[in-house]
Amino acid sequence: MWFDDVTWVRNDLAMTYYHLGDIQSCRKVLASLESDARTWEGIDEAELVGDKYRLLPMMKATLFNLKLCGANSR
Repeated sequence: MWFDDVTWVRNDLAMTYYHLGDIQSCRKVLASLESDARTWEGIDEAELVGDKYRLLPMMKATLFNLKLCGANSR
């Protein structure tokens, strides 16, 4: 699925910016993923089936990276 590839690349790029100390670019790269990732907060893995179960690690990584980059922290 193209979404998987694009999301992982965005997360990897964001972490590269984070490690380079470029927090603004880190936030910018993750901005388009934030609303989708936020919908996954607190989801129980037992509730997921099929594609949704496969997407969970990607969304968890995105949420973690958003926190590192300070993007609209909650």
